[in-house]
Amino acid sequence: KRACIARYGAIGDMIMISPIIRLLSEQGYAVTLNVTPYCAEVLKHNPYISNIIIQERDMIPNPELGEYWKEWMADYDKYINLSESIEGKLLRVEGRNDFYTSKAWRSTDVNYFDQTARLSGFPDVGLRGEIYFSKAEEREAQLWRKAQKDVFTILWALKGSSYHKIYPLLEPCLVEWLEKHPDAQAALVGSSADANLQFEHPQVLNLAGVASIRQVFCLTKYVDCVVGPESSVINAAGCFDTPKIALLSHSNWNNLCKYWVNDHSLAPENIACYPCHQLHYTLESCPTVDMVDQDTQQVAWAGPVCAAYGVTPERIHQKLDLIYQEWKSKRI
Repeated sequence: KRACIARYGAIGDMIMISPIIRLLSEQGYAVTLNVTPYCAEVLKHNPYISNIIIQERDMIPNPELGEYWKEWMADYDKYINLSESIEGKLLRVEGRNDFYTSKAWRSTDVNYFDQTARLSGFPDVGLRGEIYFSKAEEREAQLWRKAQKDVFTILWALKGSSYHKIYPLLEPCLVEWLEKHPDAQAALVGSSADANLQFEHPQVLNLAGVASIRQVFCLTKYVDCVVGPESSVINAAGCFDTPKIALLSHSNWNNLCKYWVNDHSLAPENIACYPCHQLHYTLESCPTVDMVDQDTQQVAWAGPVCAAYGVTPERIHQKLDLIYQEWKSKRI
């Protein structure tokens, strides 16, 4: 039997469909994935995949995709189209009509993994993501971790793909916590485009643009804690038992974190627009606030209210302290 899953979304969305691949294979299907080159990184070394069809960006104009998918359906015993199953249906995309609606109308409490399972013909069974690594990838991560064995290591994702997926108080928040914990360090990760968000500190490793996405994903399995906005990195951490602190912005806990192990996620508090269930790509669509440096009285950062004031550094410190103390207790 032959099955095909079509999914053209972001990397985090690809992680969400990963358990469906295994379930189909266990039912006896040879599983084909029709995905973009950008997302194919998630699928490397997955033993349940028989074939990958790369979908180049804008190869088929959007109005013609329906007919295009119909052509493929005839070639498979089971064809599952998950494009926009999360982005589009549950998270409204800026520029489309349903983006400009009320929060109450957009609100959804559906878990993203449950939604993916149902659309694929499976029951809600509490799935979480699955990422597979080669022996070489595992060995590299293990050697790196061994070199840091006496140091509490945080992997912090700098940003996600949407405007609101960022933590503007990263530097003061992290520096204050690290200076109280001399046996701790933080590795900042992201693409080369995120490198400008990094800063110099003796307990900080700047790996944005240095570590590949696969290397970062593998490290989420071996570090002591992963912190970050709703992004591919925090979704990768959700595949493993590593303690993780997701800084939520457009999703609630039930949407994203319900089935994660060692979850310490933080949702914005006292922010009227949260959870918005929207993907913001411009300043115009997202409520913003100016953050003023108390010493210089200059605007240090301007950005989304949920990212700026919804999650205070004190709340992050409390979660980090909890995870750190558990790590410390295991070393005594």
